[in-house]
Amino acid sequence: MLYDHFPPQELHKERVKFRLRLKSLGFVALQKSVFVFPYSCDEEIGDIARNLGVDSYVDIIMAESVGSREDEFLKIFNL
Repeated sequence: MLYDHFPPQELHKERVKFRLRLKSLGFVALQKSVFVFPYSCDEEIGDIARNLGVDSYVDIIMAESVGSREDEFLKIFNL
């Protein structure tokens, strides 16, 4: 899971770019600022966040489950 907490308004464009990049890589939003992906890619996401200057505002959480929506995400990711 990836949790994107809100950076200052000056970084709005970078935050939008970051979210678009996540979506282009196949991440799916669990909530507005929480994205899930079924495979480990923390180094790659860290690099993207650093390049955009938002790494101080991005937390990467490795989780075994997404809770009650598990079946939904298994279908989305064809797992």
